[in-house]
Amino acid sequence: MIAVIIRILDRRTGVSERTEGEILEYMAKKAQKKAVKVAKKLKANATSGY
Repeated sequence: MIAVIIRILDRRTGVSERTEGEILEYMAKKAQKKAVKVAKKLKANATSGY
């Protein structure tokens, strides 16, 4: 999975080397965005019946 993330970062920036910290930071941001999206969706579904 990390190799896929490195390739995604490479395509965006054109840089071929990434540190482990940068990869972890990227993964954390991505996970946080996903969590916020899911939380909003769950909150919207809970109130949609009223």
